[in-house]
Amino acid sequence: MLAAGTYLAARTLGTWELYLIACALPALVLIAWLLVLSAGRRLTATRSVWPVQPSAGDHVRVTVEVANTSFAPGPQITAKGVRGDLEADVDELQLESLPPRSTRKATAEVSSARRGVYSLPPLRLESDDPLGLVRTVTITGARTSLTVYPRLPHLDSCPLLGHLEGGRLPSGNGRTALGGSELRGVRPHCPGEPLNHVDWKATARTGALMLRELEDPAVGDVSVVIDGTAGAARGHVDEGFERAVQAGGSLADYALRAGRTVELAVHESAWRELTLSPGPDSGRRLRELLAAAAPTATVPLATQLRQAAADDRAGTPTRTWVFVLRLLDRALVRSLAALRRRGSPVCALLIDETPIDGSRATTSMPGADLVLALSAADVPCLVIGPGDDLETILSPAATPRVRALSS
Repeated sequence: MLAAGTYLAARTLGTWELYLIACALPALVLIAWLLVLSAGRRLTATRSVWPVQPSAGDHVRVTVEVANTSFAPGPQITAKGVRGDLEADVDELQLESLPPRSTRKATAEVSSARRGVYSLPPLRLESDDPLGLVRTVTITGARTSLTVYPRLPHLDSCPLLGHLEGGRLPSGNGRTALGGSELRGVRPHCPGEPLNHVDWKATARTGALMLRELEDPAVGDVSVVIDGTAGAARGHVDEGFERAVQAGGSLADYALRAGRTVELAVHESAWRELTLSPGPDSGRRLRELLAAAAPTATVPLATQLRQAAADDRAGTPTRTWVFVLRLLDRALVRSLAALRRRGSPVCALLIDETPIDGSRATTSMPGADLVLALSAADVPCLVIGPGDDLETILSPAATPRVRALSS
């Protein structure tokens, strides 16, 4: 249209310069079309991510290398879909024009990656001539995925699972349990204890009521359950669930390093379980399952536990149950107490998602009465607040707090 208008103006005014411009404009379009078409269709691109196996919070770099395999100079290039779901902002890179048979790299960055499994779509290369007259689109590469592992605190020891190191199950009152199978010794009877293990010979000899003290059976598997109830948080849902994933994952990792088989269950819209045996590959499999975890469960956790309570292994006294909770209600307290009565050691971590503000100091801990009810049922419960460091809370420094909640 512009060339036609210029030609008409040249015919009207009789100026030869306008004739040149009228002829040059179609020539420019033709040249731009030939360059973009010849080079744009001969573009290839590869994408690389560093680090290869990122963890939550890592600085991630996505590098795109574009190659011009034609003998024509390449146009300006815009690469789209570089970071995929990793970044919600505008996801494109601008590259300068490529000389013939050359390559050029560009890098997009994600300052702090979040845990998850992300989709990286095929790269979309848009080629434009400098005047913006012609554009071609090339789709290159295949759709891939990137897994960002959760960053799990490394625990050298943990009071909640301290019995894993000694190989014996804990008793509820701090003394050795009386329900074992191997005689350990005889000790005086304490008020409130059952009389079904009275040693009558020792009682007659000493004149005081004496009990046979039996060894607990050797500790066995560990089951870690992470509560993924949708909308359970009072504060930011994502942040509370992230802390639940980190806490549950660090305890499972500790049990694996202690040589125990771990059954990890994530309470989501579909109940997911993974049985892990100690080994060099167990840590990676654990993190892969946790990377895809999401708070999508619509069925209360207490309902799911009814099925576990009916399972024979739920009452196996050599299995330790660890529950990482985001919401504590009376139905859940009853379920955990019933599981404890079946003989299995049970402990709980409650993620307190109350926002930290000026009113927090004047309010009591959410569910304090339910925490005490768990303690009365011989289920120790450790409350983790928004500002608590997980490694510090789950380390030996947390021992007094655990005892206070379980006494």
